[in-house]
Amino acid sequence: MKTLSKKSFAVLEQEFPVLKENQLTEIVGGQDSYSFTVANGTFVNYYHEDGNYSVYYPSDGGSSVVFDGVHVNGNTLPFQGQDTACQLNGQIRVGSEYASYFTLEDTVHEYGHYLQQQEMGTYKYIKDVGLNSIQTVYESDHSSQWYEQDATQRGNDYMNQYYPGYYYY
Repeated sequence: MKTLSKKSFAVLEQEFPVLKENQLTEIVGGQDSYSFTVANGTFVNYYHEDGNYSVYYPSDGGSSVVFDGVHVNGNTLPFQGQDTACQLNGQIRVGSEYASYFTLEDTVHEYGHYLQQQEMGTYKYIKDVGLNSIQTVYESDHSSQWYEQDATQRGNDYMNQYYPGYYYY
């Protein structure tokens, strides 16, 4: 059985060294992080014992944005076009042709799909959102479909909760 003890910060610093800033971007939770560059910035994806997350660092030096629960990467799904992005099981997958103009706003929208899946569950999300989205992705009214509007709204709500004043579409 473990016992609790009281230790000073000086002792703790010796036992658990603090990571330098450049180490924080390289190692989190004992595993390597990885980055993915898009149109206006870079995503750094982290593994953490409490869950994965991705941080967006804009190339203009503006404020970073944390997307809790997801990773952003360029590994597309077999049915996914290289000029699209999609979210499934906490992976926001951006096609190689889309990465050069994929923006923070696109991420907010895809994060909204992640939030949909969290609320609906995987089966219902795939059935009600994923399959429909795949069918309409190249149609002109794709962004006006209820599941796309809902994803955008959820993403905006997340941003407004943690980054007040943000709004997209």
